[in-house]
Amino acid sequence: MSHNWRNYTKKIKLSDSKNTNTIDTFFKNESPSNAVETHSEVSDIGHESESKKSAGDAPSSNTVADNETEITHLTSSPGPSSEFPIIKFTHAALFSDETQPKRDSRLFNSHVYESRYPWLYHSQTKHGFMCKYCELFGSNSDQNTSYVTTGAVLGDNPSRRLETHNNSDRHLASVEKYSNFQSQRSVVKLLATAAVKQQTDAISRNRSYVKKLFKTVFFMAKKKWAQMNMADLVRFMGDVCDPEIKDIASESVNYLSSTSVTELINTLSEFMERKVLEELRKETFTLLADESTDSCNRTQFSLFVRWVSAKGPVEHYLGLINMDKVTSLALLTANETFFRGKHLQLEKVRFVGLDGCNTMNGENKGLQRRIRHESPLSIYVNCRNHRIALCFVHLLKESDLLKEVDGLLISIWKLFQYSPKKAAVFQHMQEVYGERPIKIVRAATTRWLSHLRACVRFISRYEQLLDTFDALIEDSREPEVQGIRHSATNRGVIAMILVLADVLKPVNYLSLYLQQDCGTFTELPARVKKCTDDLHDIVHNYQNMTLMGLEFGKCEEMFDIITDRTTLARRVRAGVQMEAINPEGFLRLYGVPLVLALVNEVEDAFSNHSAVLSAFSFLDPSHLPEEAKDVHDYGKKERL
Repeated sequence: MSHNWRNYTKKIKLSDSKNTNTIDTFFKNESPSNAVETHSEVSDIGHESESKKSAGDAPSSNTVADNETEITHLTSSPGPSSEFPIIKFTHAALFSDETQPKRDSRLFNSHVYESRYPWLYHSQTKHGFMCKYCELFGSNSDQNTSYVTTGAVLGDNPSRRLETHNNSDRHLASVEKYSNFQSQRSVVKLLATAAVKQQTDAISRNRSYVKKLFKTVFFMAKKKWAQMNMADLVRFMGDVCDPEIKDIASESVNYLSSTSVTELINTLSEFMERKVLEELRKETFTLLADESTDSCNRTQFSLFVRWVSAKGPVEHYLGLINMDKVTSLALLTANETFFRGKHLQLEKVRFVGLDGCNTMNGENKGLQRRIRHESPLSIYVNCRNHRIALCFVHLLKESDLLKEVDGLLISIWKLFQYSPKKAAVFQHMQEVYGERPIKIVRAATTRWLSHLRACVRFISRYEQLLDTFDALIEDSREPEVQGIRHSATNRGVIAMILVLADVLKPVNYLSLYLQQDCGTFTELPARVKKCTDDLHDIVHNYQNMTLMGLEFGKCEEMFDIITDRTTLARRVRAGVQMEAINPEGFLRLYGVPLVLALVNEVEDAFSNHSAVLSAFSFLDPSHLPEEAKDVHDYGKKERL
């Protein structure tokens, strides 16, 4: 048995209740005979308690706190148990409001304890007070831990309860963890700030570098340089003028691989295309289209657009369409599908520029007619450069001598283009004559600008070409070279090349004008007239044999070279023919008729049969009346 007797109480036995009243006695009515008022005793008790209070003693357990409560002291009948008086409270006195102790009217103020203990706060969801530190850093394995997972009730002694938790090991460990977190928080914040700043600087540095790469790609694309050389060009720029490029280019991630360069090109292409299309969707425009076949025998349909922006007339390439059929219906379907994919409206087309073939130019079923069905306000304009090319094509079909000239120029170009050994012999011959080595230009049938350059170079290097042919024939005796030399020593062919060199110059001036962005309908008639006037001047000089300043003036010299390089036997066999062809006779039989036929072709090609296009002459300042009084009526006659 423990020596702490306070933990034990005496067990009540049944015999202890002998001769005692039962519990129902408290609820029975009082007997007048047994009722005895004990006011005096109560007053004595009151005086005794007052005297004890004044003496500083603790109040007895028998002291009644409220003197106004009526107490009835009942004694039982005389007997052995009379020494145990029974004090009975009446029912009214026991349950009346006057007998109840008054409650403390002061309210509980939690702010007093929260200010004293900064970790304390009240949680409505947890239904009690919680500890901030223990909740964040304490162990919550037990779901019923006070101050951690469940709210604590402070009860009658809040200070003692709070102080007990404040000094507990669990709380002190949580406070230590919180202190360590606070000390590390400032360091982490500084590191995070430094990391963010470093990342921002790296992003800004890479962004500046990528901008320079985009500018470099755009520059190389405009110059038509090979993109495979971009890495070398960027590193060269870093070594010469930009240390930032040099630093990044030396790193492992420098965006200079072939994949990165391709992505830069594609991104730049998509950006430029999106920018062009956004502006084009707001405007009416001119559609330019042409069909051609590449070296792989694939038919392709190229599309261009032209419109007037705030900066003036602009022209852009839209795309290339691979075609299976080249009918007008197939071309229209491909055009509509392409426009639908780019979110463009075919109804906004105002001018259609095509070449002059039947598929494009047909009045009833041509592509231009089908487009005008979709866009009724559009006007068809035949491409002027194609018309110039067709002029020479028509002449080529009617002249066998022109066909031989065209074949000779193309054969010479192929001879040196596909044989580096023969090209080296030609280059050596030019160096022996003290001339700057040049290459023969390809004469394309549809590009007569190239015919002019090919003719001029043939004339300027005529002797070197003949020596090259003789050296190649002596070395290998190839029939192909012998045939080219035979055509190159034909007087009629040489004279026709000289005539073409004179005739193509004014025609090329007109073609270059049409290829410029400044070409307008108002200036075109004057340009065409200038070209025809120059051709008439050439005819006049040919008829009068005034060859000063003309390429045909070299005809006698070149004929002498042919005579010197022709063997005696060939001269005897071809003597009659050689004597029959002379410069004056050639011009009379071939030269002048060829130039006059070209004049007719040009005038017919540029004769304007459209009333709408003819109306543009109203804007030509050269058509303004000389008198100021006639300006008011200017243009009215043409509209009637």
